[in-house]
Amino acid sequence: MQVRLRFEQFKSSGLENKLSESVNFIRLFCSIKFKTPAGWYKTKDAIIDTGAPISLIPLDVWNNSDVKILAEHRAYGINTKEECTIPVKVGKVKCILVDEEGNQSEEMEILSYLALTNTVPIILGFKDLLERFKLCFDFYEKEAWIEQKEREIKFEVLTH
Repeated sequence: MQVRLRFEQFKSSGLENKLSESVNFIRLFCSIKFKTPAGWYKTKDAIIDTGAPISLIPLDVWNNSDVKILAEHRAYGINTKEECTIPVKVGKVKCILVDEEGNQSEEMEILSYLALTNTVPIILGFKDLLERFKLCFDFYEKEAWIEQKEREIKFEVLTH
């Protein structure tokens, strides 16, 4: 089953003020629904981030979801300094990916960072989510989709 994705372009006025050219940034988005005790939460936009090892969900979304809290942690991005981290809970939530054409993925339970703030976007990373899909995109043609695979994932730990 394929679920359609979409591109969004935006400008960085701060960067454009420093350069003599227009700078367009591109993000790849998907629509997602999270399971709640009463059914499914409204459809939300999520950033597809192939650089994210795990998904990140803001407080107002996971707080309304059927969630299993597993631990407390500090999440970081490229910079691992303590002052650049945010406190999170680590937990499992159930979700489906959807598109405007009515396509949807199977229900998945994904391990996620659960932010203690609403100031972060929903970011979909590899753990339990992107690792299950074939991701295809062609910005030039404005085509993008994600396709659920019917296979078991095998991991091999590499040592140096």
